[in-house]
Amino acid sequence: LLKKTLHDLDLNDKPHQIWNLDELGFCLDPSKTKVVGKKGVASSRTIGGVGRENTTILMTVNAAGRGKAPPLIIFKGTHIWDELVAPHGDGFPGPTYAATSNELMESDIFLRYFEKMFLSHIGEARPVLLIYD
Repeated sequence: LLKKTLHDLDLNDKPHQIWNLDELGFCLDPSKTKVVGKKGVASSRTIGGVGRENTTILMTVNAAGRGKAPPLIIFKGTHIWDELVAPHGDGFPGPTYAATSNELMESDIFLRYFEKMFLSHIGEARPVLLIYD
């Protein structure tokens, strides 16, 4: 399907017009993580439960590896505290912040991010393929 879509849109040699968008959820409280695997063997940490400390980040980057849209950072709650927001000029340029009741992506937040952030950072070349699982 991907090969056919790239061919149909004439994007095979245009990685700057192919974008991948993905969410990453992580826990800010290390006491809520646990190690999964056999004792004495290399293993990985995983979130052990849901809690107020969970955060979701939405990242968007193009297949060329040079283009990126500012991340969307979603906290659990109804308001975003100043302490959670990076000072202007620090970290990744221009992040967008949101708060939801469960720190997960919601349709209206995604639509706002897509219209105001993604579209304004992908350049003028069209068509564009956005891959989002």
